[in-house]
Amino acid sequence: MTSHGSRWFNKHATNEECRASHKSALSAFKAVKDTIDEDPPDHTAAPISEVKLPAVSVAPATGTGYVYCFVNESMPGLAKIGMTTRTPQERLEEANASDTWKPPTPYTIAFAKCVSNPKAKERTIHKLLDKYSEKIHKRREFFRIAVDDARLFFDLMDGTYWSTEG
Repeated sequence: MTSHGSRWFNKHATNEECRASHKSALSAFKAVKDTIDEDPPDHTAAPISEVKLPAVSVAPATGTGYVYCFVNESMPGLAKIGMTTRTPQERLEEANASDTWKPPTPYTIAFAKCVSNPKAKERTIHKLLDKYSEKIHKRREFFRIAVDDARLFFDLMDGTYWSTEG
């Protein structure tokens, strides 16, 4: 985290300072939003829950995919924000696969959004979160941010929220 970022989310920050930083983050996101949002895919033909994205055939840099927010009750206050060209459920299953360093409880999907050019959108959200939250490790996608605050960034992206309900 940069020294600038620590000023915004220091444990002694007041509510007013936090609200001001969120407003600043949203303003910054709105300013860059138009440069990353291309024509969103048309999902009117079928509910998003019925859309199946192939695991390999969609190019992450330019195709359609998902930007997601995963949470884990063993890690309160942290969100894993990433992208996939598969469904969020498939990515979740991979994240929860048995391995040596798996957390004690499984990840869950807080929300995900089907977007065009998911890699660019993930990169933009990560840049904003680097500035306005605390990144836990420079090479990992974990951020110290409330889920409701993370969703504000997602709300600014064109696309359709993913749902398991038909």
